[in-house]
Amino acid sequence: MVLYSSTTDSLNRKLQTLEHQVQQQEVKNAGLQFEIKELSRPERIIKKAKESGLTIQNAEIKKATSSKSNE
Repeated sequence: MVLYSSTTDSLNRKLQTLEHQVQQQEVKNAGLQFEIKELSRPERIIKKAKESGLTIQNAEIKKATSSKSNE
């Protein structure tokens, strides 16, 4: 009985640690998704192109999409 209790306690601690790691990763992923959206704004891309000496001639800027289904 003591062994079972000890094992259960150990597993619960590991589970809590993993849940915390998952939460941290979800926060990090959300931040990265926000950064992707900010960096891929057409206005920003045009500005960076102009800063690099490039010109845009009668073209439409379109956002490329990923083929991943969960984005």
